[in-house]
Order: sequence, then structure tokens, then C-alpha cells
Amino acid sequence: MPEPLSNREVLEVDILIVGGGPAGMSAALRLAQLQREKGGEPLAIAVLEKARDVGAHMLSGAVLDPSALRLLVPDFVEKGAPLASEVHQDHVYFLTRSSKLKFPITPPPLRNHGHYIISLNRFVKWLGGLVESEGVDIFTGFPAVELLYEGDRIAGVRTGDRGVGKHGEHKSTFEPGVDIRAKVTILTDGARGSLTKAAVRRLALDAGRSPQLYAIGIKELWEIRADRMPAGLNRIPLEHPMNQRLVLSSALASVLAMGLASTAAAADAPAKEKCYGVAKAGQNDCANLSGSHTCAGQAKVDKGVDEWVYLKAGTCKDMKGLSEADAKAKTKKS
Repeated sequence: MPEPLSNREVLEVDILIVGGGPAGMSAALRLAQLQREKGGEPLAIAVLEKARDVGAHMLSGAVLDPSALRLLVPDFVEKGAPLASEVHQDHVYFLTRSSKLKFPITPPPLRNHGHYIISLNRFVKWLGGLVESEGVDIFTGFPAVELLYEGDRIAGVRTGDRGVGKHGEHKSTFEPGVDIRAKVTILTDGARGSLTKAAVRRLALDAGRSPQLYAIGIKELWEIRADRMPAGLNRIPLEHPMNQRLVLSSALASVLAMGLASTAAAADAPAKEKCYGVAKAGQNDCANLSGSHTCAGQAKVDKGVDEWVYLKAGTCKDMKGLSEADAKAKTKKS
């Protein structure tokens, strides 16, 4: 049973925004702007975010259409919006099991010229700074676990209890969650947020309406060398390994100015001329190895030919006839 209300701390605000992602932060910022423009009694606006820090749960990159951002923050560039790179190229590929076919033209819905490649983590952190500068309170590290109701009206949320054991027992550090009550509650907890789903079920918000459609998304962060993919390139592969009934659409956006890829690239750039490695390769493979294994270290590509290749700053020198130890020694001396 929930803890009685009298035993819980209660916080009263005018507007509560649940979820500190791009939508939640944008809503908070716009409300603060309207408050400043219209005047009147100041509103107590709060954003509740479950992550420990603003943006901590924003892991993916994105291609940002700046039109809405321009309306919200007209001088976003001057205010230091973390824009990694403007999109300069869109490449669309149809994938098969063993090859790819590049589209001769880019369909209009897939054209991203004038858009920006961003890290959502840094973008949301930047938005959070703007929100706080407007006097909005951001409470991080407090997951909302339950909606509070007054009849059929959502009256706020309850945050999760702290200090609860894995079997539900209260530890010595137990603290009951806080009831945050609001005149207006805005749910921005995601397309399939748990509180939004609960509200839809209880209030029958989907009655008589078309069902929601969803797609499965998988996020990956790849750390690559700076020369593998130019900044501002957006690649969109289609089809394989799906079929005609299951459509695969993804995007590979080059974010070389920020995030993991940029950190690695920036760290490697000054030492590039000192990057050595030894690789075992077949005949006529020097050019390929120099392009893909510049920093190979002791990586080996065995094609049945006992030949060692010396790699330095993208070049390749034959060390045929040398043992592995001698090839390594010569590499170090060079």
C-alpha cells in the first residue's frame, strides 16, 4: 500500500513537467519566456528528471532540423548551442546481403541540408542551462513512479521511495518519496513513458482513436578515426537485413566535432605521425592495410602469406623475410 499522504513531504508548484529530455526542457523554457513576456504573478515551474544529471540518459546522436529551435531560441548559435556539424551530404543506400546500391538522388524527405548533427546529451545539457537561467527549478535524480489524482484530474506525481531493499523491506536509510502537486502537469516521459501509459489507460485517452504506431530503435555509439567519415555526412541505409514487410531505416551521422568520436580523434590527431603498427598480410595488401590499420598495433590479417608489413602514418613498407620480433624491433627503431 502507498505511504499515507500525511507521512510524505509535499511540494506545491504551479506547473510540473515530468521528464527532462528535449521536449520537457523546451516546454519549460517556453513557459518561462511567456511568463516574462506577459508578466503577472510569477509561476513556480519545475522539471522532474530521473537521471542523476541533466542529459545523462540522452545517449544518441541526432540530425536536428533547427526550425523549431530557431523559434524557441532565435540566437541559438550565439548562445553556444552544441552543434557538431552542419549536414553537407546525404547518402542513401539500398542494402543487400553482400553489397550496397547508392540512390542516384536523395528523396526529399531524407534531405537534411541545413540541418545539424548533434549529440543529444550535450544539447539537452545546454537547454537545461537556459531553463535554469530563466528561474525554473530542475530536480534531477527523482524518478516519478505514480500519478496523483483529484477525481479524474491529474494533480501531480509521487517520486520513488529511497532506501528500499530488493525484497521490499525498508532499510535504515529509508526515505519516502515526495508528492509534488501541481495545478498543471505536463508528461514528457517519452513515447512509451510509464506515467503516460497509466494516464491513457485510466482516462481512456485512446478511446475511439486510431492505435499508436511504434518502431523499434537501437542506439549505438561508435568510436572511429577522424579520417573514416567526413564531418557533415549523413548516411541512410535501407532494407537488409529486413524484408519487404519489415522496413529497416537507419542513419549514420558523422559527429566528429563532439562526443566519443571527436574525443578519440582529437586525442589521436597530434600523435598521428608517431602511430606505428605491425600487421601480417598477404601480397598486394599494403594499400588496404595502410588505409584501415594505421594504428593496428599487433593486429594480424593472415591470408596465408608469411609477410610482415610496417605501418606508419598511413604508409606501408614491405618487411618480407623478417620475423615478427625483428619486424617489431625495426618498427620501434623507425
